[in-house]
Amino acid sequence: MLKQEAKLHFYENHLKPLSQQKQLALDGYYRHNRETLAAQFRQALQQLLLKVFGQQQQGVKQPIAYINFALLRTRILDQDYRWRVDAYDQSWYLDPQETWVWYDATWAYQFFDEWARALEEQRRPYFNTITTSDWEIIRLQEAGFYQNYIKSLARFALDEFTLPGELESLATKKPLEIRVGDYLDTSQIVGKIGRPPRSLTEIKTWLAAKEPTGYQGE
Repeated sequence: MLKQEAKLHFYENHLKPLSQQKQLALDGYYRHNRETLAAQFRQALQQLLLKVFGQQQQGVKQPIAYINFALLRTRILDQDYRWRVDAYDQSWYLDPQETWVWYDATWAYQFFDEWARALEEQRRPYFNTITTSDWEIIRLQEAGFYQNYIKSLARFALDEFTLPGELESLATKKPLEIRVGDYLDTSQIVGKIGRPPRSLTEIKTWLAAKEPTGYQGE
């Protein structure tokens, strides 16, 4: 069997069916446990905000403008499914004061881990055609699907999130953007905190502008 044919055979007969199986399992788990998962997400966010507040009390952190839940792809290959959650001021990645906590996303990636372990066994007959480098690329591509569930959870969790009383004096840019993406790379707005109220006229004018990315998180 030629190398390209072997890869196609592996994909169609092993990788694709197992991916569909684990993705369906994740979807069922997410739907059944969404409320609990949302509470855990908000807890990580609040932990970060408390850390920011402490730094601001010490005078070492400027008003924050962005919070980013970030996937570290190198950790995925090491079976470490924690995401880094950073708070940035207006200068974003150039913020001189680091402020971050971990968010444990193992709830989603447990299905990815099961997929990778099972597929590793099925890959053995293909070792001569699917190299270690190929296998790393396959896993990183598959991991992208699971990132979508973190985004969905974030949107759901933020619908019911408000700053707790002890953080009323937290200094933020309004609105504060919450984003999900890759570490120090592209990210997507999933919610905003402290959005100023708009009149119906303002909303109509705003929507009429048809801004390509202006409505994310709104």
